[in-house]
Amino acid sequence: MASISTFTALIAMTGLAITGYYFHRTWLQPGNFFSLFWLLLTLIPLLIAPENPVYPFGIWYIFSFSLALLLGSLVWSFIDPNTRLGKALTVAGNKLDHYAKTLLQLTIVFIILSLIGVLLLLLYGINRYGLDMNIFSLSTLPNLYYVDRDTGIFTLPWAVKGFMYFAYVASLSGGSAILFAKGKMKLICLLPLLIALLQGTILAVRSGFLLSIVLWLSGWLAVKVLVNDLKFQPRTVVISLIGFSLFIFLFISVRWLRSGADDPFLILYLLENVRISMFGHISAFSTWMRDYHYTGLSFGSNTFSGPLDLIGIQEREIGYYKENVLLSSALYTNVFTVFRGLVQDFSIPGTLVVAFGSGMAASISFDRCLHGKFIWLIPLSFFYAFTIYSPIISIFNYTSVLMAWCIFFVVLLLLNKKLLL
Repeated sequence: MASISTFTALIAMTGLAITGYYFHRTWLQPGNFFSLFWLLLTLIPLLIAPENPVYPFGIWYIFSFSLALLLGSLVWSFIDPNTRLGKALTVAGNKLDHYAKTLLQLTIVFIILSLIGVLLLLLYGINRYGLDMNIFSLSTLPNLYYVDRDTGIFTLPWAVKGFMYFAYVASLSGGSAILFAKGKMKLICLLPLLIALLQGTILAVRSGFLLSIVLWLSGWLAVKVLVNDLKFQPRTVVISLIGFSLFIFLFISVRWLRSGADDPFLILYLLENVRISMFGHISAFSTWMRDYHYTGLSFGSNTFSGPLDLIGIQEREIGYYKENVLLSSALYTNVFTVFRGLVQDFSIPGTLVVAFGSGMAASISFDRCLHGKFIWLIPLSFFYAFTIYSPIISIFNYTSVLMAWCIFFVVLLLLNKKLLL
């Protein structure tokens, strides 16, 4: 019975995605993007790791959330008929060129600042652990950083952290600028991802690299809307699949480095481990939803812990969820998706209201970007980043990421003033 209900929910999610696309004719429209994204993020784990337990109530909740968000998008389309793509305005060519040139120059500045962060991180580790300047000695640095960080006896100096955080700004700026770049400048726009990879490799962490990818993609997707490039070309799909495969490889490599990088046979074990645990988010969330009992509302303390920590209302915990859910092969995960925090904050009915309002707000941003109002790249990229990171947790839990958007917002304000001259 459970498998039939799950299969029915998947059919409903597929129908929802197709219906949204039929109306808007683009997957980049917020309601359509969210529906398609979560259809894939529900279906793929069921295919790749079918042995993980999945309960239908969690799947039906995701469908309901997607439906509410899509309805919010559609309501805005009826309120403002100008959101239909056929009536969308374009940006004047000369102003767009001027904007693109300035944004590319600022991206280079952010890249240089983040490169300084990588150099400072490397030098700090060499001095702290007394390493020699050879490949064998330096290869132990990720494990040393990981052990110290895991035991809680060490934090990086702010002089190092400050420059490292510019990797997030560079990623957001690089993703936003790449559609305007030509030739070698396109490679420069990809450099922030390489810098984030270097930082993650040195520290033996995945989160920074993953967040940089999310920020880069959110900027790229938002600018695609701004320039009215609303279709995904086959080449883009192929590159995305290659990029995802590369990410899996890097995911395994970082875990190998954490172990000390001295056992090549460990890779086979890690590969099986990744297959089960990396696609365990649906299992974890549906298991939690099965056992969920209403105990009160947190009113945003789970979804927006980053801003609350920043203004001193609530201290954000590292690791966040302490309990784990048992997957197959005696593996565990504590990745419950963004939906757990939303339900704890606003209740199940409350999250559907939040989804409806978010759909309207995201569609307003989408519409304004279609009309060339590039200052609206900020809220639209917010939505794309929130969606892409939602299989893990709320992206608003990271103050460093929020600061990247604040800096980028200042950049867009300056550009807006420049373009109005």
